[in-house]
Amino acid sequence: MANQIQQNNRKQDLTKNVIKDIVRVGAFLVLGIIILFFSAGRIDWIYGWIYTTITVVLALIGAKIVPPEVLAERGHKKKM
Repeated sequence: MANQIQQNNRKQDLTKNVIKDIVRVGAFLVLGIIILFFSAGRIDWIYGWIYTTITVVLALIGAKIVPPEVLAERGHKKKM
């Protein structure tokens, strides 16, 4: 019974840390895109959209390739 509770807690922690990492990476991407187009001074900059598309696609591919356990490790601070 206690083992099952520990497994449940680990799964919840894993999910929570993966979500944290996805939110952090997503916020970083959005902020970078905003800064990119703001500094360009226009939204119809084709090379900016090409760069944005490539960056988002690579981030999505990376999220699919990397195992959830690794994402969870990245999602929390190390204990000393």
